[in-house]
This record gives sequence, structure tokens and C-alpha cells, in this order.
Amino acid sequence: MKKLFALLLALVMALSLVACGEKKDDTGDKTDDSNPSTGMELTQATDLVIATGGTSGAWYPIGVSIADTLTNVDNNLFVTSEVTNGGVENARLLGTHAANVGFVNSDTAYFATHSEDAFASEPAYELYGLANLYDSVLEIAVLADSGINSIADLAGKRVVVGTPASSASTMGWTVLSTYGLTDKDVKGSELSIAEGVEALKNGDVDCVFIFSAAPNSALTELSVTKNFKLLSIDEEHQKAAIEQHSYFSTATLSADLYTCTSEDTTTLAMPTLLACDSSLSNEAAYQFVKGIYENLDVISTSHAMAAKINLDHAANINLEIHPGALQYYREMGIVD
Repeated sequence: MKKLFALLLALVMALSLVACGEKKDDTGDKTDDSNPSTGMELTQATDLVIATGGTSGAWYPIGVSIADTLTNVDNNLFVTSEVTNGGVENARLLGTHAANVGFVNSDTAYFATHSEDAFASEPAYELYGLANLYDSVLEIAVLADSGINSIADLAGKRVVVGTPASSASTMGWTVLSTYGLTDKDVKGSELSIAEGVEALKNGDVDCVFIFSAAPNSALTELSVTKNFKLLSIDEEHQKAAIEQHSYFSTATLSADLYTCTSEDTTTLAMPTLLACDSSLSNEAAYQFVKGIYENLDVISTSHAMAAKINLDHAANINLEIHPGALQYYREMGIVD
């Protein structure tokens, strides 16, 4: 009898614990406390467009991964990725509400919101920051047998400095100027990354400036058929460039970045940001950044640079952070 009583008592206690773990709302239905409400849920389906970049860069595969991942997460976001010409176009798409989210570099973000540089003839666009993803870097590539061993050697050479008004162009001409070189000293060409690397491969140009995540897929492909090397920017000229543009920073590329490179390369870097247009709702912005940082195990596999996306530096943005994203970062404890 005592054993039977003990068993019955244990059963009653177990049922009581289960009941205590269940809460009911005003209708008497059970509720789930495992994912408490933040007040930032999307109550209806929301379609968003993310402007990425060219297919040979990092922004495209990372953007596609973000779009696919967030669409597959049960948060009422349905995200479509769009191929673009890069940050300047993306800023215009955001400023004119033709896209909702886009990749931009920190210089482009500043110029677009202050009507400067490529945006000098346009109104100041109202953009908000969603996340600081990682640093993009400048790679200055020449063929290994070109006889070019330093940036100073580019005098009189044919140089691809990137597309007009791009971050590559801004950074490239800045670096050249620190060595005393202007458009009168080099034969500058304004080509895309893919076009520039193809021209280098064919011997149509002597050097190509590439600003992107590293390794760059076009250079990786080039290394299969051609040996090339990357030119370093020495400390003196790094400092001179940073004095002109405070959002530049120094970076070092490892010797094994490509199969044909054998020495570390010192260069310049700049943050890659996710920005958004002013019409993005607080809930959509919150769910967007939450979806990224809760699914980095998937997104980080899309490109080598995606593995560097980290919540710790997400809020280091030279734009006003969108209120929805800011709430998420506060909940995560990375901002006050």
C-alpha cells in the first residue's frame, strides 16, 4: 500500500509540474514561453529587395544567402536579391525607394547622405544603417612577370581604377596621389572587376585596383591560368591616405590568399555596411538583423568574408542606426 501511495504521489507531482509549465491566455488556450514576444514581430508578409553587387564580388553571394535564409525563417519576411553595379547604385536605389536594403561601403554611405562626390548633384538621401558586416580591402594586382614591383612603378602604366565614382576608384586614386601620381601620370581605365581582371589577363592593362572582400573570385579564377602578385602600400602611404579619408583603415592580406601569391601584402580597408531606405518599418528592420545574426551558421558559408560577420561590431556604423535594428542590438547588449 505504501508503495502504491508513493507512486500515486509522484504521478500527481509530475502532472503538477507539467501544468505549471503551461500558461494560458485570456481565452484559456495554452501559450508558449520558449520564444517570448518582443513586440517586434511582423504580423503580415513583408516583401523586401536587397541590392547586392556584381556576380564576381562577395556582396552577391552573401546577399543571395541572406535573402534565401531570411525567406526560409518563419518571420514573415520574403527577401529577393538583386544584382547591381555596387555601392553607389545601391545607395541610389535605397534613396529612391527602389530597394529596401543594400550593401554599401562607409564612404558611399557618407557621400550619399551628404550630397558629396558621386552624389554632389543629387539631394541628400535619407539612409539608415542596419549592420557593419566586415571590412572590404583594396587589392592591387599586376602580372608576376610585369616588372612592376611597387606602386611608384605604375607611372606611365595602364591602370584599371574601378568603375566611375566607385569605392575602388576613390581609394585607388587616393593611394596613387600619395605616391605623387595623378591621371596625367597613369593611363586610367574605368572598368568593372571582371572586365579589369580579364584585361589584365589579356595584357590590355598593366594593373588592376580591386576593392572587395578578399579573396576576390575573379582573381581566384585568374590564378588558375596566370601568375600575378599584389602590390603593398607601405606604412607612410597608408597613413597619408587615411589622413585624406578617416574611414580608411590598414589591413594585411596573408601570403596564401591566392595560389600564386607568396608574401603578405599591406593595404587599406573600409567597412562594408548593410543600409536601408527610410521607409523600412521597425519590425522589418528588427527581424532582418535578427535573422542574420541568428543564422550565421548558414550565411557564413556563402563566401570567405561572410565568416567574418560578427555581432560584436555590428553597430559600428557611420550612419544613424535604424530604430528597429537598434532595439535588437540593445537586447543583445552591444549598445546602451
